[in-house]
Amino acid sequence: VVIGSDLIYNDLGVQWLPQVLNDLIGQDGVAYYCHTKNRMPMSDVEFLEQLALLRLSCTEVREQGIASPPPSPPFFESLFPEMRIAVLRITRAQDGGIETFERPRYSAPDPALV
Repeated sequence: VVIGSDLIYNDLGVQWLPQVLNDLIGQDGVAYYCHTKNRMPMSDVEFLEQLALLRLSCTEVREQGIASPPPSPPFFESLFPEMRIAVLRITRAQDGGIETFERPRYSAPDPALV
């Protein structure tokens, strides 16, 4: 089990966090990531795309018996979307019928970007 909170602050985080989670959860692991939705809408979109490319499934979870929050508006529909905390459960996708992507290899980040 991997637990993280507020780990994306720039494009580097969007690029690397999904790859790190991919390696850490292996085939049967799970990651719980607490994230502020709509704080950086473009980063949210790119983060979810990177998870999908790595064949990782991402679902929002909440405590049983607690009412669901209102659905998030579609990205870029509102100039000032409401930000809210979401806990995301990230696992290996179990859809077997979809083509598997080659697992990306990563190296140390370019020091100029850090």
